Amino acid sequence: MCRIIKAVPELPEWVIKRPKRGFSFPFEQWMAGEWRDDFGNVNIPNNISLKAWYRRWSLAILKYWWERVSK
Repeated sequence: MCRIIKAVPELPEWVIKRPKRGFSFPFEQWMAGEWRDDFGNVNIPNNISLKAWYRRWSLAILKYWWERVSK
């Protein structure tokens, strides 16, 4: 038996038997919500598709970095 399960014997059976799964950060929700202002003002050429959320994320992070290093 796993040490974590031994350390917390109150864990319900459904938690112990649940299959493993990954964890992901809610980047899309952050960009549409609390960070909307930071991601809305990125000037993006028309020929770049932004259907995939990570493209907007990447461009915004690049812009942020460039503004810091070009001072």
